[in-house]
Amino acid sequence: FNTVFYNFYKIFILIFILLPNNIYAQCAMCRATIENSASNGSNLIAGINTGIVYLAMMPYLAFIIVVWAWYSQSKKNQAKLLAEQKIREKLL
Repeated sequence: FNTVFYNFYKIFILIFILLPNNIYAQCAMCRATIENSASNGSNLIAGINTGIVYLAMMPYLAFIIVVWAWYSQSKKNQAKLLAEQKIREKLL
């Protein structure tokens, strides 16, 4: 089962790597608004770029928080087990 899942995972990643890079992620209305505001000299583009960076940063921030919580909990459990092991060694 693990090898099947691993092979599927490799193929899935390979497909996404080989996809064309010129796929647009904006809807047609957003793109038209940005192009129109750029021709008028508006600062809307800077706001859109800031929003994109903000939205792109959130999954990474969530991942870092989860990893940090897991790591700190792991360290606490490890210290607790070590303390219990020392107590058992003293009793024996």
